[in-house]
Amino acid sequence: MVVRREGHPHVVFGFTVVDGRIVEIDVLADPERVAHLVLE
Repeated sequence: MVVRREGHPHVVFGFTVVDGRIVEIDVLADPERVAHLVLE
């Protein structure tokens, strides 16, 4: 999931799902790292 601010990626969430349940959530909120991601 990508949260955008003024049309630009701001925070990226990654979810790991096992047997239909979320077992892990990763959050990327470092502006420099988010700015270099290629999101489609």
